[in-house]
Amino acid sequence: MKKLKYTKREAIRLHRKMWQKLAENGARYKPKVDALCSCYACQYDFDKHKHEYACTYCPFEWPQAEKTKTYQCLRSDGLFDQWYTTESPERRKALALQIANLPERKLPRRTKR
Repeated sequence: MKKLKYTKREAIRLHRKMWQKLAENGARYKPKVDALCSCYACQYDFDKHKHEYACTYCPFEWPQAEKTKTYQCLRSDGLFDQWYTTESPERRKALALQIANLPERKLPRRTKR
């Protein structure tokens, strides 16, 4: 299946929409979407890196991201891991809302090769 390319603006909009829906329904799993890891931010990063996945272009500022440069969302103590592992639908809703409202981060300028 062909991967869609999203602009930064589209990736952010689609990310927020998906996570806001998860915040409303408390679902345990993300819906399958045509994006790497079912994540629009991951797909945007992948496309910006010319198909190398390294999180450099993730458009979101994840808490404690300065401690790790790659896979910021997958930290074992991070929001996504807490959302994924919690048994409480109410806690899942609250975490999904935090993920939906992550602040945007300034992205590094791309250097020409």
